[in-house]
Amino acid sequence: MSAYTPEKTVNYENLVKHAFLEKYEANPIEDPLVVKISAYFPPLSSWPKSRKGVLTSGMLIPVIKKPDVDNLQKIVLDALNQLAYKDDSQVFSILCVKYYSETPRVEVVIDKYSGYF
Repeated sequence: MSAYTPEKTVNYENLVKHAFLEKYEANPIEDPLVVKISAYFPPLSSWPKSRKGVLTSGMLIPVIKKPDVDNLQKIVLDALNQLAYKDDSQVFSILCVKYYSETPRVEVVIDKYSGYF
């Protein structure tokens, strides 16, 4: 039995890989890791201007719609396998947040475990 990965997922994983390789060389680390994923989504078109203005003030408004954080984590972690780390099983702690922003993006911070949290 083989696993099927939807084309949309494969395309996004490739985008993550490409973005990583534009900035870093593939040099997978083998240490335990702590990861933070911050995803920023565009404001909804139905929002009034006053609500969109809150974003320019720097206030963070959480996203409570799809994609689910577990799916977001999985796609980012899977994409970085063999590039940033040997395997995503090395990640022992993860924080994943979703916010609205005028500048949609995903930021990923990967730190080696330093012996304390």
